[in-house]
Amino acid sequence: MEIGLQDVIAIQHGFNTDIATYKRGPRCIDYAFVSRRILDHVSACGYDRFNELLCSDHRAYYLDLSIPGLFGHDLPVLCSPANHTIRGDQPQNITKYIKSLATYIDNQNLLQQATQLQH
Repeated sequence: MEIGLQDVIAIQHGFNTDIATYKRGPRCIDYAFVSRRILDHVSACGYDRFNELLCSDHRAYYLDLSIPGLFGHDLPVLCSPANHTIRGDQPQNITKYIKSLATYIDNQNLLQQATQLQH
């Protein structure tokens, strides 16, 4: 079934062959597929070296998107920069963040927008 999704890494970096993303094999088994609409708003993407940021048998993958390009506006600040570090020993910050995020998602109708991006 053709649904029009494209491999971001292959498109952005022009790879003709797969990059090994799993230590136990020479093939790529980790991908990010996006629609043409989202592909137009990818600002950066790639794989890190094995164990560069996390200890795993897979490479870390990053995909940076232009939020203003996708949604037509910048995201508001959910909490002050002093509270950006959320630690498990500060449950009040975790609760505050989750409540702020849920309110933002509801107010901006992000779930509805995300559904529309798939079509």
